[in-house]
Amino acid sequence: MKLSETSKHKFCSEAIGLKQEIEGDYLTLGAMLKKIRDEQLWEAGWSSWDEYIMELKISLATASKIINVYKVFYIEYKIPEKKLVLTGGWSVLAEYLPMITEQSTYQEVKKFVEDASTLSRQDIRRNIIEARNGVDMTTCKHPNSFKLFCCPDCGERHKI
Repeated sequence: MKLSETSKHKFCSEAIGLKQEIEGDYLTLGAMLKKIRDEQLWEAGWSSWDEYIMELKISLATASKIINVYKVFYIEYKIPEKKLVLTGGWSVLAEYLPMITEQSTYQEVKKFVEDASTLSRQDIRRNIIEARNGVDMTTCKHPNSFKLFCCPDCGERHKI
């Protein structure tokens, strides 16, 4: 049976809605993980935080990023949940965590969230690199570049 254009659009819209619900759940997960870690609630059934995280089947790094996204964006800077959900997820926001310092303003963090909502991950990473090194990647002439030899058979690599 062939779906009508309206049915196709509705189905696609439902998938977008589901993705946004999942992203909202990451904020809830971040809040829960922070409480479990900070208050050592894991002691009720696990020998360590690491063991608890292993049971969740996520890495310590992932747990830390989810907690930090929740803590920094939602708790410290009070960015509304709806805006955070529209960014595409905790991993997109986690890209910005190294850019946020104690001196960061609400407006700067809000701009990161806006960029995360509209830019591709590649553009986000380019912006972060440019902010760190102060070089516009679109005008760089690559004066310090080099060629790399890589053998597909043995995997040896070295500069040429």
